[in-house]
Amino acid sequence: MYEFDVPVEAHIDLPQRPELLFSLAVGLLGDAAAAIAAGEAVTGREQTTLQSVAFAATYFEAFNESRLNDDVEVDFSLLGAAAYYLADNPGSAVVLVRGAQPPPVAHGAGLALLLYRLLRSNYEPIGDTAYGDYPDLILSTLASYLDGVGSEEEALALALTVRDEAYRSGDGRELLYADIATAILRKKIRNSARAILPTASGLAFEIWQPALQRATFPRELWPSQQRICAAGVLHGASVTIQMPTSAGKTRATELILRSAFLGDRASLAVIVCPFRSLCHDIRGDMARAFSGENVVLNEATDSFQQDLAVEDLWEQRTILIVTPEKLLYLLRRTPELAQHIGLVIYDEGHQFDSGARGVTYELLLTSLKLSLAENTQIVLISAVIANARNISGWLINDEDAVVDGAGLLPTARRVAFASWQTQLGRLEYVSPLDPDDTEFFVPRVIDQVLLRKLKPKDNDQYFPKAEDGGSIGLYLGLKLVSKGSVAVFCGRKDSG
Repeated sequence: MYEFDVPVEAHIDLPQRPELLFSLAVGLLGDAAAAIAAGEAVTGREQTTLQSVAFAATYFEAFNESRLNDDVEVDFSLLGAAAYYLADNPGSAVVLVRGAQPPPVAHGAGLALLLYRLLRSNYEPIGDTAYGDYPDLILSTLASYLDGVGSEEEALALALTVRDEAYRSGDGRELLYADIATAILRKKIRNSARAILPTASGLAFEIWQPALQRATFPRELWPSQQRICAAGVLHGASVTIQMPTSAGKTRATELILRSAFLGDRASLAVIVCPFRSLCHDIRGDMARAFSGENVVLNEATDSFQQDLAVEDLWEQRTILIVTPEKLLYLLRRTPELAQHIGLVIYDEGHQFDSGARGVTYELLLTSLKLSLAENTQIVLISAVIANARNISGWLINDEDAVVDGAGLLPTARRVAFASWQTQLGRLEYVSPLDPDDTEFFVPRVIDQVLLRKLKPKDNDQYFPKAEDGGSIGLYLGLKLVSKGSVAVFCGRKDSG
């Protein structure tokens, strides 16, 4: 209710005290962290499920957002972010810890600040703590490992030393933070690009090492990227990828391109995008990713170009970013181009169903399917494609070549419907899986206002209008924009 600036006197009284769940949430997180930190295999009966850890994360976050007790804000922000991270929800962890204030060095004898730095992937020194320079050594050694230089064993040994000391002489807060920090460190190593990429690509660690030392290269892989690695995509497998928005598609595309170049499976990679604006965005992303490397980026849109030398595209490592129309033109002009393409990535694959542009996109895929070399890797990426198995069977001749994005939303999602049946409208939040299941509501969110007249004789105009869903959406967007970025969906261009 604070998010929507509902007056405090209108806040709904809680039927039960949320503090009653504190011990349960801490216990769930503590048990999960202790098991991971110890590195021991636990039985199914003893294991804390990811759903339980995610529950603890949402509890800590909701408690803070409700402003029920400012004294626990520092601890709950850290515990919530850590729980999200351990529950394989790194996006929510990043959002939560970025909004948190760094704890004082003395808080948790320096272990709270150590955890804060680990969650933010900030490996700068902390300074002297009750545990000496061990926190600084942990941070520097882990950073060195992630850069492809340091030792995994050394980083773990340092963390376990601090954990043992916390168990021996620390208080309850130190013990909890020691367990969580060690668990986070183990998970960072397990999720590290250094640990995953060589096996996933079949390429030696030394081949990946120069990329690992680049400042812009991802040190850790998100769950969606790990799933792509597990599917053999970096080894050259052709697949259809269902990846939710903001799940790390840009990074995944970079990894697919790098593995193809490093493995000498491609010298020409083509990214097909349905819109010129998207081509431009992707070119900017790839330019930052491959800056200073011996890789040529060429953005060829459907605008007239005289400076695009097709014959030069396969002479060196090249990423060609094109619209479907432009690629069709290039293939008609130089049919042999198709035989030189080692990797083709179709972005926004759901555009098959977008009218005339979708027909062009589908025709392009059909033409390329007939003319590409047999060993060309084909990757189709979409966030919302519904018939991935059918598409994969047609495009790749393998219905099972699908990387499913189920459960990979990087942040928690809430769904609400605006209800305006009284003077002040409200938002009714429902289960994302069942819109008939109302979970809670936020009152007094929509309040109609009289707009200032441009001319004295104009009729009174009110905003928003109950019968105009677009105006309600705009009103809510304006109400929330002070809290952060807001996106308002428009079904048609003329409805914005």
